[in-house]
Amino acid sequence: MKHILILASWFPEPNHPTKGIFVRRQAEAIALHHKVSLAYVRKSNLNEEEKVEWEHSGNLSICTVLSKGFGTLNTLWAYRQAERELLKRNGPFDRRLVEVVHPAGIYAWLGKLFLGKSFYISEHLDLFLREDLGLDQSRPFGRWLRGRIHRAAKGTTISSQALKVAFGKRGIPRLQILPNVIEVPDSEPDNWANPSGPKKFIHISSLRDHQKNIRGILAALKILQGAREDWEFHFLGSGTDIYQLKAESEAQGLGKQVTFLGFVSESEKVEALKTAIAHVMLSHYEGFSVSTAEAIAHGCPVIVSDCGGPGDFVRPNNGYLIDKDPEKLAQTLENHLDTYRDFDRQAMYHYIKDRYAPEAIAQAYDSFLDF
Repeated sequence: MKHILILASWFPEPNHPTKGIFVRRQAEAIALHHKVSLAYVRKSNLNEEEKVEWEHSGNLSICTVLSKGFGTLNTLWAYRQAERELLKRNGPFDRRLVEVVHPAGIYAWLGKLFLGKSFYISEHLDLFLREDLGLDQSRPFGRWLRGRIHRAAKGTTISSQALKVAFGKRGIPRLQILPNVIEVPDSEPDNWANPSGPKKFIHISSLRDHQKNIRGILAALKILQGAREDWEFHFLGSGTDIYQLKAESEAQGLGKQVTFLGFVSESEKVEALKTAIAHVMLSHYEGFSVSTAEAIAHGCPVIVSDCGGPGDFVRPNNGYLIDKDPEKLAQTLENHLDTYRDFDRQAMYHYIKDRYAPEAIAQAYDSFLDF
C-alpha cells in the first residue's frame, strides 16, 4: 500500500454538494488500494473563521483549509498549509496527484520547479472542447500556463477519447484515458414495469443552456407534442437558467407535460432513473457525462447527442447517439416510446459496472501511477 497526496482544485462544499463530486469518487476509489491524503482549499464564508477541517473515512484523509484571502498567493499558501498538516499526520507521500490543473496544479508545478517534487494530473476540464467549437476562448497566459503545467507532469489522465484528441492538438504529452468513477447500484435493476400513466423521459444536469442545450430539447418536445401525448418530461437539476427555461417551456404550451423539478436528493434522482424510459441529453459538448453513464448503470436507456465523451460508452444496446438536432431528437423520442422494452436493463448495468465501478478505476490508477 502506497501513500498518495491528492491536490484537489474542485471538491464538494457545504453550499455546493455536487461541485467536484467526481474528484471525491476518484479519491475514494484510489483509497481502495492505497492510503490517500487529499488537500483542498475553500474560500470561507463571511461568518466563518480561517481554519482547518478534517474528514476521515477508511484509507482516505481529507484536509480542507478555509481561507479568507483572495488571489493566487493566498491559495498557494493554503495548499502548502494543507500539505504540511497531512504530512504531519500521515507521513511522507509516494505520489502527488493533481485533480484539475487550476489552481492546485500551479502549486504542484512550483513544487517540482523549486523542490524537484514530481506529480501527475487527472484533468476533467472541458475547456479545450469549448474552444474547438468556438464557444469559449481562454486568455493566452492561461493557455500558456496550463500547457507548462501539463508538460511538467509525469502523465495526465483525461476522461474520454474526445478530450484526448483536444489535448493532443495542443501538444500535451503522456496522455491516458481514465474514465470517471460511476457509482453503480448494489444489485441489478428490475425488469421493465408496466407504466401506470404517461411514459417518462428525464434529463439530469445543471441546466446550463450554453452547454446542455435545454432549448434544443424543448424544441424537440414541442415537435413530439404534435405527434402524441402519452409522455411526460422531467428536468432534474438547478442552475441560473432554470427560471427562464421554465417560463419559455410554459410559453410554448409544454407546461402540462414538462416539469422542472429543481435540485433533487440522491434518492429522488435514483428513483427517477428507475422509473424513466430514457435519460435525454442534447449537449453541445461533454468531457464525459457522468449522468449519462449513471443512467445506463440503473438500466435507463440514454438518448444523447454526439458531443464528445458519451461516444466512448453509448452503444446500440444501451441507447442512441444522435446529431445535435431537435428534429432528430423528436423522431428518436417518438420511436423510443414504442421500443424501449427492447433494451436489456441487466446487461446495461453490467456494462457500466465492469468498466467504471470504483474497483475498476482503482486498478486503472495503479497502472497510471506506476504501481
